[in-house]
Amino acid sequence: MSSYPEIPNSLEEWAGSRHLSLTLLFTDIVQSTLIGRKLGDRNWIEDLFDHFNQARGLAIRYDSYVVKVIGDALMIAFRTSTQAVDFALEFATFTGVDYVGIRIGIHAGQVQIRENDIYGLNVNLASRIQHSLEREGIPRTIASFQIRRNSARQLRKTDTLESR
Repeated sequence: MSSYPEIPNSLEEWAGSRHLSLTLLFTDIVQSTLIGRKLGDRNWIEDLFDHFNQARGLAIRYDSYVVKVIGDALMIAFRTSTQAVDFALEFATFTGVDYVGIRIGIHAGQVQIRENDIYGLNVNLASRIQHSLEREGIPRTIASFQIRRNSARQLRKTDTLESR
C-alpha cells in the first residue's frame, strides 16, 4: 500500500464540495521567456516538464490538487494554509531544475468549483499576489498569516519569505 493518497478523478471529488474555502497557490518561473530563448524550445520544454513533475510529486505528498498549468505557471489548491506554505518552501528550495527560480503567491478564501476549475475573487487575488513579486519569493496575504511552518514558528502578516 502506498503512503501517498489516491489521486482523485476531479477537483470536485478532491474538494468534496463546489462551494468551499481553500488555500490557493500560484507559481511562476522567474525570467522564463529569457530562459526559453537561451535554451530553445526543445531543451526548455524538457526542463519545464521536469519542473511540473516536481510540483506534481510534491502536490501528491501534500494532499493538494494541481488545478491547471498556465504556460510556465501552476495553480494548486490546498485544504490548509499550512500545507500550502510547507509545499511552497519545499518547492522553492528545489523546483525540479537547478537554474529555475519561482515566485509563489498564496491566498486562502471562499471559491467555487465548476467544470474542474476554480473561480471567484479569491482566485484573482491569489494570482495577483504571485505577480506582485519581481524576483523569487513567497508572499502571502493576511488571510493566511497565521500559518505555522513545521509547527515551530508563527509567520506574521508582515513577513515575506524570499529565496536567497
